[in-house]
Amino acid sequence: MQEEKIRKKLWSKASLEFEKFKKDELSKTKEEIFEDAFKISMINDFTDMCDPYCGCLRNEEVKGLLKEKYPVHTLYNYYMKTDAGGINDLYESIVYKLNELVENNKISEKQAER
Repeated sequence: MQEEKIRKKLWSKASLEFEKFKKDELSKTKEEIFEDAFKISMINDFTDMCDPYCGCLRNEEVKGLLKEKYPVHTLYNYYMKTDAGGINDLYESIVYKLNELVENNKISEKQAER
């Protein structure tokens, strides 16, 4: 039950982030939107990965992403800064960032226990 609750919490956060992003994009000119098509598509894909019923993310990864102010953009920015664009599987392309978030979350949980 707890797992479902945190997955839905991430989904809510990611969906809100995407809605704000979409609103900003729609305020641009058609030309600017066309230029941003790849970014829009990728942000949408990363948002979909946060869907609680997708099953793309492990529970620890969900917890790590919840600590991020902008979880979807965290994944997108990592994706764009690496050579991950050559990897066919979107999850594989960001697995290192997800592992980093998991480790950071574990450290912060241990510190909170002290």
